[in-house]
Amino acid sequence: MRESIFDYLNQNELDLLVRSETIVSLVHEVAELRAENELLRKNEQLEWKRQQDRLNEQNKEIGNILVTMMDNITYKS
Repeated sequence: MRESIFDYLNQNELDLLVRSETIVSLVHEVAELRAENELLRKNEQLEWKRQQDRLNEQNKEIGNILVTMMDNITYKS
């Protein structure tokens, strides 16, 4: 039978090893979640900026229409 390092570890050492691996795994998961969260935050900011730009453009168009309507009213008077 082939021996491994695990054959020489007692139960407490094995438990610590498993916990260490779990901690490392959780640390990596937290790092990935933070990166994903940052990406989502940046995407939300970009979407908000796009929406603001669209609203500003629509407001300009409405302003231009109102100016044209006022000019037409002024010329007809």
